[in-house]
Amino acid sequence: MRRPLLDIEGLSARNAAGQPVLRGVSLMMGPGEVHGLVGQSGAGKTSIAKAILGILPRAVTLTGGSIRFDGLELAGADTSTLDKLLGTDIALIPQDPLTALNPSRRIGAQLTDALRLKAGFSKHAAMTKAKSLLEEVHLSDTARILRAYPHELSGGMRQRVLIASAFALNPRLIIADEPTSALDVTVQKQILRLIRRLQRDHETAVLFVTHDLGVVAQICDDVTVLFSGAVVEQTSVHRLFRQPLHAYTRALIAANPRYDQPGASLRPISAEVIETTLKGISA
Repeated sequence: MRRPLLDIEGLSARNAAGQPVLRGVSLMMGPGEVHGLVGQSGAGKTSIAKAILGILPRAVTLTGGSIRFDGLELAGADTSTLDKLLGTDIALIPQDPLTALNPSRRIGAQLTDALRLKAGFSKHAAMTKAKSLLEEVHLSDTARILRAYPHELSGGMRQRVLIASAFALNPRLIIADEPTSALDVTVQKQILRLIRRLQRDHETAVLFVTHDLGVVAQICDDVTVLFSGAVVEQTSVHRLFRQPLHAYTRALIAANPRYDQPGASLRPISAEVIETTLKGISA
């Protein structure tokens, strides 16, 4: 059996008040897989992503477990170790493209930074590569876009720029943190197709953080369902929708709109399911 690309085992964390943020989270990803992290707000999805990247807020402390990337331990890794990995082996597609991009710098300068600093491209070679990256994410008039500031582009265009930046150095793992939540439904579908195509072309593993089960169904191979910092179910996407095992997972699916049943009533997650799930993870 091949060594997993990402192997998280028993990851636990607490905030400054001593409350659990992550409760023994474990998950495993192989090269080229798309794994979804799904759950309600506050479930711990983004905390897992930040723990991998080494950017947990100071108020949150890891209290146990490990994060191994291709065998290298990242939990507690020093800054120099993380600096070598981030952007080259591990990259991020952030949630809000407008706040993720520097409003005072042109798109070209921001796209070429990683190419020059991480891969040693010359200024001219980096700009040529940046144009190629924009074309790969289906953006035309690349010369104008490279000269533009973020506010001069639409939300969908800014998100494509961030996707291009994430794939720039062919990382082995990309963490996509709710990358379509700020976009309308039509653009969202385009972005999901784009990420999936690039993921297959580059054979990149993607950890996809989302609260939207519809997104999980479209792009993910496997999924981890989180509740209050704990894993309640972990399975293939196909099996999740055909035969969810946990009561919380079933309630979460029932609370989402069905595209094949327009107008169908949604069922809110009951207090009983939440209480039972909390008791289960606290035991």
